[in-house]
Amino acid sequence: MKDITENSQNIVKFKKIDLVIEKLLEEILDKTYQYTDQILNYLISHLNSNLIPYFLNQLTMISVPSKSGHKIAMYLIKAESRPIYQIKGLQLVSSLKNSIFTPFIINLIFSSHKPLQQQAIRTLLKTPGNREEILEQYLQDRSPQRKELAARLMKEINPDNVKLAQIMINSEDFLERIEGIKIISETGNRKWIKKTFQKMLENEKDLAVRKAIFEGITSLGGKKAEKILEISLENEDFTPMRNLIYNSIQILKNK
Repeated sequence: MKDITENSQNIVKFKKIDLVIEKLLEEILDKTYQYTDQILNYLISHLNSNLIPYFLNQLTMISVPSKSGHKIAMYLIKAESRPIYQIKGLQLVSSLKNSIFTPFIINLIFSSHKPLQQQAIRTLLKTPGNREEILEQYLQDRSPQRKELAARLMKEINPDNVKLAQIMINSEDFLERIEGIKIISETGNRKWIKKTFQKMLENEKDLAVRKAIFEGITSLGGKKAEKILEISLENEDFTPMRNLIYNSIQILKNK
């Protein structure tokens, strides 16, 4: 590879770049990531600048999801201060579909470089791995922007995520609160009756949300659910809601 670049006097034609990449894949197959980084640094530093875009594009076109491809992708997505390289790396990662890249991709979804951020988001949605577990950590982030983005992506990856639902039930949007209640209700775990729904009833004023809470309590069922509904019936003045609660109690009694 040194010979190819040096003998071309740093002006490598496209066909020779393809040959360089072919040799590169063979050379780094059984080598370390560090060695791969050194080789790629050398090649890029010796290529004429107007040929680098073609070189990077060809790297993203690697068709075989080999160890070599993984090493090249890792080099590119870790190229800090070079967002164009990282974008190309993410494009390669999209085709590799390997979970080892997930933590690196998530780091880039918060990039201030918009094209890089957008590519990272697209890649994350195509890449397997522990995406949910990592994104869950950002649901409590101090940054509202990070928290919002993590929640939005989790909705796309798994709209039934319970930790996401716990965020949704505290939303200012009543529709989100209702959606969060439904997700929690579908878990079948009765711990949510006291832990969440009972507490929500103490402060919730929206009738549609209160209706969803009573439906959730009924769905989960059990003696605790029946007791909460009976207390709620005593304190409820709105006739349609009283009827709903009464019917819910009857459903539980007949189970």
